[in-house]
Amino acid sequence: MKKGESPKLSAKWWKDSQPVDPKKKPLLSTAGKLDDALKDYEAAKAKLEKDRDEDAGAAAKKALDTVGKAVDAVSSEAGKIKGNDEATWTVAALKQLSGMIDSEGRWIAENADEDDGMFGDPDVYRMYLKKTLKKLRSAGELNFGVVLGRKPEEHRLAFNKAKAPRALGAMLVRETKLHIMTFGTAMTPKEAGEQESQESQGNEGPEGGMGEERPIVLILNLEGKPLPGLAKKLGKMLKKFKEPFKAVKLMVDGKEVADEIDPNDTDEDEDENPQVSTQNDAERLKQLTNELAQLMQRIAGVTDTTVKGDLARLASQARAMIGASNVAGAERAVEALRNAMPGKQDGASNYVKSRDIWVATCNNMVKEYDKLRAALTEAYKDSGVAPDLVQRLNGKLAPVLQKLNGDLTKQLDAAAKETEPTKRQTNALAAAKLVGEYKTYAAGEPLLADLDENPFAQLKVRELLARSLGALEQTIR
Repeated sequence: MKKGESPKLSAKWWKDSQPVDPKKKPLLSTAGKLDDALKDYEAAKAKLEKDRDEDAGAAAKKALDTVGKAVDAVSSEAGKIKGNDEATWTVAALKQLSGMIDSEGRWIAENADEDDGMFGDPDVYRMYLKKTLKKLRSAGELNFGVVLGRKPEEHRLAFNKAKAPRALGAMLVRETKLHIMTFGTAMTPKEAGEQESQESQGNEGPEGGMGEERPIVLILNLEGKPLPGLAKKLGKMLKKFKEPFKAVKLMVDGKEVADEIDPNDTDEDEDENPQVSTQNDAERLKQLTNELAQLMQRIAGVTDTTVKGDLARLASQARAMIGASNVAGAERAVEALRNAMPGKQDGASNYVKSRDIWVATCNNMVKEYDKLRAALTEAYKDSGVAPDLVQRLNGKLAPVLQKLNGDLTKQLDAAAKETEPTKRQTNALAAAKLVGEYKTYAAGEPLLADLDENPFAQLKVRELLARSLGALEQTIR
C-alpha cells in the first residue's frame, strides 16, 4: 500500500495493494475476507449489469454489504498496528473505499428494477402508491417520474430515493406505454419548510398565527417540462385511489408555478357542476332501484335454498349501497347480483380457466417461498443453523399455504364439471365468496407483509395474489 493511494472497488486492486510483511505474506489476517467479498461483489455486479432486475439487485446489495463489513474488519485490525506505515496508509485508503461503497449502493438502487410490474393493474398500483407515499411522508423527499393518461385511474406516479428522476419517468413510459411524461423531486410541505394558514385567511388557529403543517399537499418540484393540467389531473388520481395527499402543488426552481389549463382535457371535473352531478346520481340510483326490484322478484322463484340465501345477501348489499347514495358501490353490487342469478352462468370453460389461473398462482407462490428458503440456506450455510431456520420458516408458511391452497381449486373444479345450472351456480357463488375472503386475507395478513419484506430474498407474493384474485373476480360469474 502506497501513501495517498486511491482505492478501487476491485479484488485486483486489493490483491496488488494490501500491506504485506517482509516475506511478502499478507500482513492482516482479515485481508482474505475482503478479497473474497470483493470477488463476490464483482460477480454480483456483473449479473446486475446484465439482468437489471430485482433479484440481481438484491444479490448485489447483499454482496456490497459484505464488502462493507470486511472493510470495517480490515480497518480495525490495521488501526491496531503501531509503527507500520503501510498499515496507516491502508486505514486511510479504506476510509475512502467506505465512501465509494455508499455511492455504489445508490448505483445498485438505480439499476435494479424493483418497481417492475407495479403500474399496469390498478389494484397492484394502488398498493404500490400507498406504500411509496408512506415512504415519502417518512423521508420528506423522493425523486419522482409521472406519466399522464386520459383518465385519473390511468395516471401513474413513481417514487424512488436513489433512482434518478428522468430514469423513473423513462421507466413509466416503458411500463405503461404512455408518453406524456415529466419528472423531478417530490416533497412534503414539512420538508419544503412550509406551513399553511387556516382555511379562511386571517382566521388564526388556537395558538394564533399559522396553523398545522399541511399533510394533504403533495409538492412536485419539476425538473422536466411542465405538463398542462398536471396538478389537477394528479389531484384527481390521488382522490380516485383514496390517498391522504388530496392536492398537488407545482414548483420550478423552488418557486411555485400555476397549473396550466389543458385545452385537450376530456376528463370532466366531478366538482365543476355539482348540481348536474347530483341530478345524474339521483337518476342512476332510481334506475338501479328499479333493476334491483326486478331481480328480487326473480329471487323469489329460486328453489335451491342455498343459492337463494346467497342471492338475498347480495340483494341486501345492493339495497344498502342504494340507501347510502353510493352510486359506484350500488352499480357493483347490482352487477354482482345480476351475474349471480341462475340462468346467467358463463360456460364451463370459464371455470376451467379460473381454476388454471389459481393453480398457477399457488405454484408460483410456492416458488417465491422456495427463493426465501434457498436464500436462508445460503446465508447461514457455514453456521449450522440453516436447517433449523428453514424448518421454522416452513412452520410459519404452513397455515398460509393451507389457507390459500385447495378449497378454491375444488370449488372451481366442481363448477366446471357440474352440468345442472342451479348446482353449478351454487359452486360458482361459493368460489366467488372464497375469492373475496382470500383478497381480504392477502391484503391484511401481517405475516405475508413480513415475508415479502424479509432481508434475504425480495418476494412479491402479495402482488401475485392481488393480480390473480383481481383476474378471478372478473372471470367468475
